[in-house]
Amino acid sequence: MALTRILGSFKDAILTNVVSSSAQIASDISGSFVAKADKSAISGSIVGGVSGSATSTGSFGRVEAAGDVELKAGNLIIGTGGKGIDFSAQTATSEANASADSEVLDHYEEGTWTPFVLTTLPTPQNATMNTNDTKGTYVRIGRKVCLHAYVAMSSKASMDGAIHIGGRPFVSDGNPNYGGGAVAYAVGYSVSSGQAISVCGVVSGTNIYMHVWSGTTAIASLTDGDIEDGFMTIWELNYNVDNEGAY
Repeated sequence: MALTRILGSFKDAILTNVVSSSAQIASDISGSFVAKADKSAISGSIVGGVSGSATSTGSFGRVEAAGDVELKAGNLIIGTGGKGIDFSAQTATSEANASADSEVLDHYEEGTWTPFVLTTLPTPQNATMNTNDTKGTYVRIGRKVCLHAYVAMSSKASMDGAIHIGGRPFVSDGNPNYGGGAVAYAVGYSVSSGQAISVCGVVSGTNIYMHVWSGTTAIASLTDGDIEDGFMTIWELNYNVDNEGAY
């Protein structure tokens, strides 16, 4: 079934089972109309132009002639991984030392993760964690991931070597994009005067490095000898992930 041309004003038209899966609307629809429709009965291909003001009295939303879309209930669902909101109509950066790789916002996610303290050499050893206090949250927007962690350790147990944080939910996209972060608070550790600790994402795997640094000394790993039972840190880490296969 095809509609050739609709002009004028229509109100309270009942459009149930009017457009079938084999139908195609290929003509102009102009004017102003208010329609009550059973949206589940409308399928097929709509390829014609729409002008004027089209206002739905149903619960799904509103489309204006200027192009604005309002959803009154429910979510806008992207049905295919890697697809999203395309911003390519905007003007990308023109700076000589920068170039745009993508203008599609194709991922949003927020949730929780469980960090834990470990050493990896000579053999992996996990600390005993204070599970009541230890918690982590994350937000991913496109390729950018921000982790927040409250890491509370009860005992070093038999750890030996460089201190890592395990459990991060996404892997970095590859060298040199380790990512970096700042430690906002820490107790139960001992380093030299003027030094501080920081966090850095490992390129492959799910571990996070902890480093000791200052403005005058080289970066070194935080080790089991630098911390004590009850070691606790609060920090954030930001890094990029590889979109390929990571939706």
